[in-house]
Amino acid sequence: GGSWMYGSPFEYGYDVLGSKLAAVTSAVVMVIDYRLLPVGNYSDIVQSGLEALVWLSTHGPEREVCNTSAPQPPLFLAGDSAGGGSALTILLRAHAEPEQWPALAGAFVYSPWANLACDTPTYYSNSYSSG
Repeated sequence: GGSWMYGSPFEYGYDVLGSKLAAVTSAVVMVIDYRLLPVGNYSDIVQSGLEALVWLSTHGPEREVCNTSAPQPPLFLAGDSAGGGSALTILLRAHAEPEQWPALAGAFVYSPWANLACDTPTYYSNSYSSG
């Protein structure tokens, strides 16, 4: 979240959400801290996500601690708002270039910002609503 301009894994409860998801699913949950605008740009954000996937698929606990020949556990992406849009971009990029990136089992996106043209009817009607 944060429109790619503000926020961190330790703000807005993302660290708590990640911890709860890990506890409920028994999965490893990584919450990355990417460079925000204007220091970074959207390409940097996507690249950070892809690099995090590579790191997790290489150094995940199943592979490093237990047994390096253990099967790769499924990898999922998640994101909220702007982060949801980033997760969708990363998912599409990994799918388009499977030889370069780890295979993904899916994504969970919460209210993703996916239409950057902001030209849908509800975008206009909601922008003038009082609620």
